[in-house]
Amino acid sequence: MKQFLTNWKTFINEQQQSDVNQQHEASNSINAQDLYNEYEDIMEQNNFNWHDIQEDSVWSTIVSELRDRLPNFKFMGKGSFRAVFSIGQDRVVKIDTSDGKAVEMNKNDAKFGRLGDMSQIFPKVYGFDKDYKWIVIEKVTPLKNKKGIIKFFQNPLLQGVDIEDQYEIWKAFLYYYVLKQNNGAPQALERMENRCVSLLRQNLVKPPPFDQVLGRYLKTPFDQKQGNRSTFALLAKAINELNISFSEIQQGNVGLGSDGRFLILDSSVEDDIGNTIASLTNRG
Repeated sequence: MKQFLTNWKTFINEQQQSDVNQQHEASNSINAQDLYNEYEDIMEQNNFNWHDIQEDSVWSTIVSELRDRLPNFKFMGKGSFRAVFSIGQDRVVKIDTSDGKAVEMNKNDAKFGRLGDMSQIFPKVYGFDKDYKWIVIEKVTPLKNKKGIIKFFQNPLLQGVDIEDQYEIWKAFLYYYVLKQNNGAPQALERMENRCVSLLRQNLVKPPPFDQVLGRYLKTPFDQKQGNRSTFALLAKAINELNISFSEIQQGNVGLGSDGRFLILDSSVEDDIGNTIASLTNRG
C-alpha cells in the first residue's frame, strides 16, 4: 500500500507538471498572438508596408509603439523578413514582417524543431500560429566566431593547433562524415579522408590516427556529460537529410541553446548539396 501511494503521488506530480508546461506553452502562444496583433494594428494605423519598414526610422517608430503597448517584450533584432522579440530568459518570438514572405521560414523552424533525434540540434519549438505568421522558439546565443565552434567540438588530440587550422580540420572531418552517412562513393570517401590526414600532418609533428580524431569529434565532452546523441553525427545527418547548405554551418548561423546544446539557427534548405560535396572532395 505504501508503494502504491508513493507511485500515485509521483503520477499526480507528473500530471500537474505536465499541466503547468502545457499552460506555459499556451500562455506563450497567446502572448505571441498579442504581439503580432499589435504589430499589424500599428502597420495599419500608419499605412506602413513592407518596403516602408526597411527604413530604420520607420522600424524604430514601430518598436517604440510596441514597447509602449507590450512592455514585457524586448526587441532583439530584425532581418529582411522577420523580427525577433524576447519572452523571458529562454524564449523568443519570430514574427513575419514581410506580408507572408517569412511564412516558409517559420514553417521550417517549426518542422526542424520537431524532427525526432535531429531536433537536438535545432531550437526547441514552444508554439506557432496556424498560418505561421509567428513562432515561439528557444532563445539561442549565436556563436560569432570560429573559436566558439571549436570550443564546443574541442578535440584534445589537436592541442597546440591554432583555431583557424582546427576549424579547417573540423570542417574536413565533417565533410567526410557527411559523405560516409550518405553512402558516398569509395573514391570520394578516400579523397576526403586523405584531405583530413593531410591537414593533420600539416599541423602536427606527430599526427594522431584519422579514426582517433574522428572518434573524438563524435563524442564531445558536452554529449558525454548530457548523455545526448552525438552532435557531430546529428549535424551530418541533418545536412544529408534536410539538404542544408554547408555554408549554413558557420559562425553567425549556429549557436548554443539555453542548456548549452550546439544548434543551427536558421536553416536554408538547398538543392545543390551533391555539387557542394563533389567540389569539396576534389580539393587538393
